[in-house]
Amino acid sequence: MERVQRDALAHLRALADSLDCFTEEDLAVLAKSKVETLRQWRSRGTGPRYCRFGDTFLYPREGVRDFLAAKVREPRVGPGAAAMADAL
Repeated sequence: MERVQRDALAHLRALADSLDCFTEEDLAVLAKSKVETLRQWRSRGTGPRYCRFGDTFLYPREGVRDFLAAKVREPRVGPGAAAMADAL
């Protein structure tokens, strides 16, 4: 990546941070996905809340937290789980 692009990305990250947001690139890193996946989520309405400002997409941290909280799964409890807990 060219120095000017790196500087612009660093500046965008600083601005997003000051607004308590993630950049599209940072959220892709967090999700271990491609930016294209985030674009698909937006088009389907399945991803975290976002705001568009010009051609920049920002993801408010609170919206990302809410999205992740909705994805939390409880551990499955099988028939042997009680016996295992008693053994501990």
